[in-house]
Parts: sequence; structure tokens; C-alpha cells
Amino acid sequence: GIMELSLDGTMAQQFAPFQGGNDALEPGPTSMAASCSTLYALSIDHALWGIDLKTKAQTALVTGLEGDLWGVAVDEKFVYVNRANAGGVTRISRSTLAVDKFGDGSNVFTMAVDAQYVYFDDHSTGAIKRIIK
Repeated sequence: GIMELSLDGTMAQQFAPFQGGNDALEPGPTSMAASCSTLYALSIDHALWGIDLKTKAQTALVTGLEGDLWGVAVDEKFVYVNRANAGGVTRISRSTLAVDKFGDGSNVFTMAVDAQYVYFDDHSTGAIKRIIK
């Protein structure tokens, strides 16, 4: 499940049981990022889940994503997912759930998003790249 911790780390309670994933060894999300209203969570079964922060309702937003999904970032328009061992970054529209792939040819393990760019590593070469959102 997804845990909720107190600021001092002394109290932990479950925020929500995670409905995604299909691996007994890795039943929780592989990565999470939050907007003001939604917690986005990646699962081992190649899906992006949306969890409503108020109601805790969970929906598989996009399934069948490519690559090993270990990183997620969010901005006002998109959710960004890395494609480790598959190459590139997947950008998913928060409003339409349309999927767009960019940065192909890069083996992306980490990424960061600012107001103008998506920064990502090419784990195969050691280069840090960026692309205009």
C-alpha cells in the first residue's frame, strides 16, 4: 500500500492500498508524483495509475506502457514517464491521456521537469539531454 507518514517520521498509517501491479515481490508502485489533485503511480505491469487525493479512488489511466517504468514527473499539462531499457521518455496528456514518445535512442533512468524543458539521462552514454516541452 501507499503509506502516509507524520512530518517527524514517528507515525505511519496507510494512505491507500495500491490496486496496480501484478508482482507479489513488488506489489507497490515503482514511482509516484503528485499534482494538486492526483497522485500518479507507476506499476510493474506497465500501467500509469491516477489516485484521487481526496477520495483515494484509483484508475488505471494508461496501460501497456513500454520499458521498465521507474520514474515519473508531472506538470500542469503532462505526466512524464521514463523508459529505462527501452529508450526515451513517454509524455501523457493529463486531459486526454494521449501518449507521445520523445527522446528515442536514450536509455532513460532519471528525469526532471521545469517550466520549459524535460531533462533526462542517456544511461547508455552518460549524457544528460533536454527537450523543450
